[in-house]
Amino acid sequence: MSRILGPLAAIMAAMVAFPSTAFAYYGSPFATCAWHVVTSPNPFADQNVLNAVAATSATDAWAVGRTTNPNDGSIQPVAMHWNGKAWSLVSTPSVASANLIGVKEITPTDVWAVGLYYDTNNGQLQAFAEHWDGATWTAFTPPSLGVGTNVLNAVVANSTSDVWAFGRYVNTSGLNSTLAEHWNGSTWSVVTTPNEGSLDTVFTSGVANGTSNVWAAGAYNCNTGSCQTFAERWNGLKWKIVATPDQNLNSNPLNAMSSNGSKDMWAIGDYYTGSTFNTLAEHWNGTAWSIVTSPNMGLTALLGSAAVNTRDVWAVGFYQNGSIDDPYSMTWNGSAWSTVLPPTVGTSGALLDSAARIPGTMTLWSVGGSLNSNGSFHDNLVEKFHC
Repeated sequence: MSRILGPLAAIMAAMVAFPSTAFAYYGSPFATCAWHVVTSPNPFADQNVLNAVAATSATDAWAVGRTTNPNDGSIQPVAMHWNGKAWSLVSTPSVASANLIGVKEITPTDVWAVGLYYDTNNGQLQAFAEHWDGATWTAFTPPSLGVGTNVLNAVVANSTSDVWAFGRYVNTSGLNSTLAEHWNGSTWSVVTTPNEGSLDTVFTSGVANGTSNVWAAGAYNCNTGSCQTFAERWNGLKWKIVATPDQNLNSNPLNAMSSNGSKDMWAIGDYYTGSTFNTLAEHWNGTAWSIVTSPNMGLTALLGSAAVNTRDVWAVGFYQNGSIDDPYSMTWNGSAWSTVLPPTVGTSGALLDSAARIPGTMTLWSVGGSLNSNGSFHDNLVEKFHC
């Protein structure tokens, strides 16, 4: 029920199978602040999902994900653009079984999307990136480590020549290891990152607070079914593991990060109680990470996060509503987290994968997908929080 063990894992499995409400903080007159579904296109009639969203202004945003071509069963990357009035599909390079998982918009003419593709030469999933220059998306193949699977889950940036992408690769022992890649303005290169001993370790997300203060988070020990929280910090010279607390010894993956600066960051995810999944929120105060109590709606998992300011932080995901999963969000007002339920679509459930703030505003985008009755993805889902 996490980005590591839940929806994303299902996407990965599918790719292997196809190798070829108002609340007090805003107050009056903002009593109508709420999430609203925004119409978005779908490349095909089924099997569509958006994994990430980013924005630079109210008239410029990108969402990325994947779709499945019903004609040949191939998985294809998807990119959608918001021009202030409507979302539209934008053509991306045709790459074998590619899936875009993370996106970062630095400027309207400098956007990176990362993920994976299926390499027909070695039969493995490999790291993949695309760049938007204001007119065209261009495919890049960042370096991959080893001979096994390489995946990029997130991308962050300090500038056009200081971009980081995070994910995992399968090492010679057959376990996941952390993967960090850096773009210096002309080339992608792998930067060495430590792991939790010889244990299975992955990056799912990150934030950039400056050239000497970049973070990546995820989990380790997931191969046993008991993920433990994990985070690292780049100090300008090297990556170093920073201790993070665990809710319990069952499963505690961190799925997303957001930041209001070097002394106010959040890492969110979920933890397994032994019978269900609950939300997990951890806060960095500049010195240490600590768990902050967060609400639940029964089985609840968090997959994305966005920060507006120190008293306005969001996390999105899904909760189990009877027999189906429906979109979920919660907000931090500076002292406590509270639930703000987004609308759902269809009759078989939906989820939200990612959230992003529109800079200079308190407005947010969130994306994900609606579900079929069998739990597979159906249509793209875009929601906007505004007043």
